[in-house]
Amino acid sequence: MKDLLDELSECDFNISEEEFRDIFYNVGMCLYHAQCLEMNIVTMLLFLDFATLDGKSPINKETWQKEFKRYEEDVWKLSLGKLIRNLQKVSKDKDDPIYDSLEKCRVSRNWLAHHFVRDRYSKIFNENGKNETLAVLLENQQLFKETSDILSQQVLQYLQSTGYSNQDLISRFENMVKGIGP
Repeated sequence: MKDLLDELSECDFNISEEEFRDIFYNVGMCLYHAQCLEMNIVTMLLFLDFATLDGKSPINKETWQKEFKRYEEDVWKLSLGKLIRNLQKVSKDKDDPIYDSLEKCRVSRNWLAHHFVRDRYSKIFNENGKNETLAVLLENQQLFKETSDILSQQVLQYLQSTGYSNQDLISRFENMVKGIGP
């Protein structure tokens, strides 16, 4: 494996400020879409945990607010991998292909957050490396968006299959956010 000095010796360093900004804009967009996916998973878990209680657990407004606050504090401490595992625990189909996509998203998000600059630094200073890096970033953005959309659709279909209409779900979500309860 080449070391950084060997890689840098092959670079033409002919990258404009605009091209450099474009690369890191796309890194930011990837991480934005990864965060949207993570927020979507939290919302799905919230619905699956609370929106379907239907009186099985007597919750008054005060109890609901305490439970919701505790839930929020706990859930935002979880890594993306733990959120995915929690979602899989409540899933009817543990082998659903969505979990392969979610795992790809987790690996990609971790790479972007922790290794992108290290792995791609020397590559962005030559034409092929710039183009390859942008292609990888755009591919990852698409992966995050598509996975999030599929996940939303599946959870919505599941909730509707249990008898909830779209209006029921909207109403329950609004009540949860307002602090009234499910």
